[in-house]
Amino acid sequence: MLVVHRELPKLPEFLVSVQDWYHTPAGEADLSSPNRLRHTGTGEVYTSEDDRDMAIDNSEVTMRRYDGSLINGRGRWNNQPVPLTMFNVSSGQAYRFRVANTGCERGYLMSVDGHKLRVVALEGIEMAPLSVDSFIIFPGESLDFEMDASKSGGQYWMRAVTLRVGKGRNPQPDGVINGVKAIVRYGDVTGDAEPTSGPRDCTSAQPCRVFNCPFGGYPDSEHKICLKVSDAHIDVASDDFRTTYGLTEQPAVEHFLNWNGIVGSSMNARRFVFPSMPFYLDYKDHIMPCDVNTCDTKGCKCTHILDLPYNETIQMVFTNYNPINTEDLEHHPIHMHGHNFAVLAMGYPKFDSTTGRYVSPNTDIDCTNRLCSKAKWRTGREPALNLVDPPVRDVVIVPAGGYTVVRFRTTNPGFWLFHCHLEMHIMEGMNVVLRVAEDRVPFLPRNFPTCNVFDWTSEEFEWYQRKPPVTSLPPTAPTHPPVHDACTTYDPFPPSIGIKRKEITCFTFDDGFTGSSGEWVSNSGNVKRVNGDCVSGRCVYFPGVNSRLEVPRFSAAFDAWREFSLSFWLKNLEDGPSEIVTNGNCHTRDPPSLSVSGDWSGQLKVAMKARGGYQATATVAITLRQWHHVAVTWDGMTMTIYVDGTEATSRPLSGPKLASPACPLAFGKASGSRHGMLRPFSGYLDQICLYNAALTPAEVVMLKTTPSLTHLPT
Repeated sequence: MLVVHRELPKLPEFLVSVQDWYHTPAGEADLSSPNRLRHTGTGEVYTSEDDRDMAIDNSEVTMRRYDGSLINGRGRWNNQPVPLTMFNVSSGQAYRFRVANTGCERGYLMSVDGHKLRVVALEGIEMAPLSVDSFIIFPGESLDFEMDASKSGGQYWMRAVTLRVGKGRNPQPDGVINGVKAIVRYGDVTGDAEPTSGPRDCTSAQPCRVFNCPFGGYPDSEHKICLKVSDAHIDVASDDFRTTYGLTEQPAVEHFLNWNGIVGSSMNARRFVFPSMPFYLDYKDHIMPCDVNTCDTKGCKCTHILDLPYNETIQMVFTNYNPINTEDLEHHPIHMHGHNFAVLAMGYPKFDSTTGRYVSPNTDIDCTNRLCSKAKWRTGREPALNLVDPPVRDVVIVPAGGYTVVRFRTTNPGFWLFHCHLEMHIMEGMNVVLRVAEDRVPFLPRNFPTCNVFDWTSEEFEWYQRKPPVTSLPPTAPTHPPVHDACTTYDPFPPSIGIKRKEITCFTFDDGFTGSSGEWVSNSGNVKRVNGDCVSGRCVYFPGVNSRLEVPRFSAAFDAWREFSLSFWLKNLEDGPSEIVTNGNCHTRDPPSLSVSGDWSGQLKVAMKARGGYQATATVAITLRQWHHVAVTWDGMTMTIYVDGTEATSRPLSGPKLASPACPLAFGKASGSRHGMLRPFSGYLDQICLYNAALTPAEVVMLKTTPSLTHLPT
């Protein structure tokens, strides 16, 4: 746990991480989720409704089976006598405990036997001290409390107990307590004996105070007073504070956001689908748009984005309503990235004070459609808001059948994930992205490492399965300097291995027109293999008449990839606009294409084209009648041209897609070419290779300095 202190600590402090712990790997649990499966069911990971852990208000704790809990990484399974976490204190000293629920699914009721607690901060933001006997903390929440070591000695249990009271709907308390303990030990205690302390007795004369309740109250017989988070107050309520959170003005907009499982884990009946490219790149072609009508009438899966203007006061009403299934109750801890918010009000549902059970949803909210993806305040029922000294958080509970009102100012442009902090709900889609002032989002720095699209078609996957595996990888990490490659800043393989792993095919012409993955097609005998004056072994000669070589339909491996590289050796014999490489110009109107050509001034021109016009062109100087190594790479964002191992130029592009399965990659004058101004190529080519990813600068240098690299086995 990382704690950033705004000032030096005034008290000795302890860090406390509480969490649920599972024996099932996260990936297996995610794939087994009933909300993920077309044909739902239960098994070792999830429970049926009749066997599900339920809280006192008849809300679901989680559908996931309980295995265990930990405090600072320690807990007990099947009552095995393993050591527990211990906090050593001295009598008469006050201590600060910084607690975070770092778990997946379960909230905990926490207390220390025999001691009162003072809650003093939420998510690291100071609040006016609030004296309580215990508090509830959900995944993603953090809370600081101070405790006076007021006893003369001894040792006491710190308890973290889940909210479970029984199983199934309308649970009857069964006495099963799921949770974990730690030990608060005074300095006079020695030996291995464990505490014998018990929790405080709550009475009608001296009821216990519980902070951060997700429900309206416990049964009267338990003598517990529930304090909601909106009962807390900021420690210093200055004018600057009220301005910072927009408390002195009317909000520019108010959004009602319904966090619920009404169509599976969703927000406003939309289950979030992550884009296939990060938002800070060219993401708009890589998201699943939301159809408003479908989403509001049936529910949907889409990349849900909420646009917010810059530097405005925004009020949000988080609701948790399910008009279709009123027994589907679950509390949600909602976390906002990028901003803190003031918690102005919280509304609980109606509950039975005798049993503590939920009766009906809060009537302040008026759902205006069947899925409650649209809502408003019921006339005359808008609650009183604390606009003076509300607490500030970045995660807050939304009670089942109730609501929470927050306010903040949009002073931080960016794309901010906004989600439920229960792990399965995140994975299943209870998220939305806040797109704050997109026009003010800064550009990425040059050479900033980026992650690109990784989408495969079935044809690409089948091709990949047929590709021979790399069988000789280095036994240890190499010592060459780190290089940028896709989503990493360090490549665990040397350039030679990295090149071969990306290779689709290479043609060296030493053994005819056969390469590592197919053969050339030539429509003219004028293209000849020659000896001498080649880069390595034999090369091919183009006499400047209508002749070509074609890569025979590498559509799955080359055309449809979102990354690629092309590498070859070139010796151009004549000035003038000659056609060296083309892709896509095969009797198709306005096709996507890649082309490399010469011009009158001794320049080499490389162009990438998508439907609708050229996306990028670049020219670099070469010397006639001299061998040059040429590489063209496309990493999903930028086309880069290398000549003789050195980057000659690069151009950012706007989403070209070289997807023309019927078109071969042709060297020389392409058949049916629409480039009437270009004449056939006159010169030599050698070591022609295609790759299914962008080569790194180090790999390009390796190809230039080691021509025989193309002879390596794949």
